[in-house]
Amino acid sequence: MIVITEGKKGAWVYDGKKIYHQKAFKAKTINTTGVGDSFGSAFLAGLIVNKNDINKALKWGMIDSASVTTKVGAQDGLLSRKELLNKIK
Repeated sequence: MIVITEGKKGAWVYDGKKIYHQKAFKAKTINTTGVGDSFGSAFLAGLIVNKNDINKALKWGMIDSASVTTKVGAQDGLLSRKELLNKIK
């Protein structure tokens, strides 16, 4: 699986058969420190929790990374599972 993030353009995943894309979520960006790490960890968690559903995992990654941009630093803005699921609804 290949994952490429493009900032405001969103993220792409290629699973060897199909290409997936998720647009970025709008957020009032203050700082981008830790955005890639938050995307990666939320994407992987989304894959595990959602039984390899790449579309859902991409949403998890984009939601969490958008949240991190609204704070200063790499950890502020990280969402709990409950917070993330509330934002998906």
